[in-house]
This record gives sequence, C-alpha cells and structure tokens, in this order.
Amino acid sequence: RSATAPTASVPPGYVSGSSSSAPAAAANASKFDPQEFARQIRPVFADGRIVGADISSADSAVLARVGLKPTDVVTAINGTALSSVSNPQALMDQLRNSPSIQVTVQRDGKPATLTLSLR
Repeated sequence: RSATAPTASVPPGYVSGSSSSAPAAAANASKFDPQEFARQIRPVFADGRIVGADISSADSAVLARVGLKPTDVVTAINGTALSSVSNPQALMDQLRNSPSIQVTVQRDGKPATLTLSLR
C-alpha cells in the first residue's frame, strides 16, 4: 500500500458522532456549521493513524455551496494537518466564530487549498 494514497477505513470500536436528519441539514444549507459538518465525516486512516477526513457522506448541497466535492479528502484545516490534531473539539471551537477557513484537500489525487466561507 502506498503512503501517498490513504485508504478510507474505520477501525474497530470507532463511533462516529450523531448523524443529522436530512430536513435539518437542508434547513441549514444557507449556513456552514463546522460542528454539524464534522459529525457527517469519517476519518481516513493510513498506517494506523488519521490522515484525513472523508466527506462523502456530508450533505451534498452544503458541499457544493462551499466548493467541496464528495470525493475530496480533507487533510488540513487552517494549515493544521488533521494527522496532528490531538484535540478535535478545540479545533472546532476555534472555527465556530471564524468568518472563513482554509482547507487542504486531496482532489483527484492532487492537493488543493480552498477558502470556505462560514457565513
């Protein structure tokens, strides 16, 4: 397995956050909520550690509105690699009041950095 091509997998015992209902996600499509978004993603592991976030199960209307694709794998937020995040809740708290964030994604096998408006 190549280290440059992480595979999506969920380790035994991993419990994701509660999923949102489709009507609630549609009602909030006009606002990007980082915490709600975080509940819809799955970690991507390579060699037993998190290397990114699979966003394919997130609300497609919200993804399209902010410029993300369901096939993107988020690897960094505001320059912080997801592989180095030791306190995800603290990261989410920092993003809560931000007007925008920068995300680095693997898109079609290449890195891309996007600025997402949160308002």
